[in-house]
Formats: sequence, structure tokens, C-alpha cells
Amino acid sequence: MKLMTTRKAATVNNSRTFEDKKREILEVSVEIFSERGYRATGLRDIAERVGLRQPSLYYYFPSKEHILIELYEQVMEDSIRAVLAVAEKGLEPDVAFREVLEERIRYMCMNQRLVRIFFEEEAELPAQLTKKLRRRQREYENVYVALLESGVKKGKFQLSTTPRVALYTLLGAVNWSYRWYNPEGPLSVEKLASDIAAMLMRSIERTRGKTK
Repeated sequence: MKLMTTRKAATVNNSRTFEDKKREILEVSVEIFSERGYRATGLRDIAERVGLRQPSLYYYFPSKEHILIELYEQVMEDSIRAVLAVAEKGLEPDVAFREVLEERIRYMCMNQRLVRIFFEEEAELPAQLTKKLRRRQREYENVYVALLESGVKKGKFQLSTTPRVALYTLLGAVNWSYRWYNPEGPLSVEKLASDIAAMLMRSIERTRGKTK
């Protein structure tokens, strides 16, 4: 029994070590891809910074493309999880929409390197994954659109265009923050998220006295 317990513990530890090293490789890849660009980065560059020989890197990822794919999937999963977490709270649509905007801004600012890869290296993805990414992106957008539609029905929002076009306009402003946000600037991430979300919300909120 003790031997079996020891073997099980060893298996768990090995699995944890594998996942930890894999996570480290992803983190280093984000650093190098964002510094040099995906095409200019070789597996040897990643291996050297992680402290592995290049052949050993294949134990974790069979190719550089697989690293990029995992990074893209991570961003999409993070994004969908975050917006669903807010939508499922059952808040009023205006409160929920402001919250998802703030959450998105925080994510953009706190993950600048990862997000830069997500937006600027899409052309390097295999076509099959691009189609999957488009489906996941649509799933993500649909949560926002549902909140906007609900806000219009409840008299919280007044849009001058379709909910989806309004969403693309709002997310365009939010997503671009990864390009210009300065962590050493005068505003904290929380303050910046609050300020930008408030400004964007004013563009869609129905104010007293407005008519349909």
C-alpha cells in the first residue's frame, strides 16, 4: 500500500512539474514573441531562455506553432470566462455591461504582451484554428450583444446603430488600450478601467428626456 501511495505521489509530482515547465515555456514565449515577433523567434531562442536544450523543448511542444496556438486559446478562454462570469450574475444590463468593459480594459492593460501577440500574430495561425477562433470570438461577442439588446429593451441604452456594430466600436476603443497603456503612468489599472468604461457608457446610455 505504501509503495502504491509513493508511486501515486510521484506521478502527481511529475505531472505538476510538467505543467509548471510548460507554463514557464509559454511565459517566456510571450516575452520573446512580443519583443522580436513570432517569425523572428526560433525554438532555440525559447529553449535557451528557459534553460533547456532545443530537443528537450519538443517534450512540451512539438512545434513553435503549437505554442502560438496555446497562447491564442488561452486568451479566448480567459475572455469568454470573464464575460460569462459577469453575465451570469443576473445584474441589470447597464451594470453588467459596464462591469464587462472594465474587466476587458483591465485584462488588456495587465496582459499587454500576450494581447499584442493575440492581435498582431493572427496571420501566423493555421487556417483550421482561425476558423475555430472565429467561432469562439462570435460566442464571446454574443454575450455582449445580448447585454446590449437587453439594455435597449429595458430602456437603459439607446443605440444609434445595431447592437453588434455598437459593440465593435466599443471594443475597438477598449482593445486598443494595450498599445498605449503605460504601467508607470499616473493612473492605476483600476482607475483607468473605471474612467474609460464610464466614458464609453455615456455614449450608449439613455439619458432622461431622450425619446426612441
